[in-house]
Amino acid sequence: MRIVEQQPEVDLKFKLDGITVRAKLADYGESVHVAELNGRYVLLHPESFEDVARKLIDKPVRPASPLPPAGDDEVPW
Repeated sequence: MRIVEQQPEVDLKFKLDGITVRAKLADYGESVHVAELNGRYVLLHPESFEDVARKLIDKPVRPASPLPPAGDDEVPW
């Protein structure tokens, strides 16, 4: 945090299994996240709220399964 306060344009560069990642150090923890998943490291770039909301709005709605009429539950006892 101290580095970013003094030099907000400091680059963050690292490699993950042959892939080079470049970002601004100020973006780490805000829009770039590193996590461990099943013993491996993964790099996460979260989607914006607008993108997630659009996916939820555009998601097709599954029709509800019809319920059987009351009394026709076909229970064997």
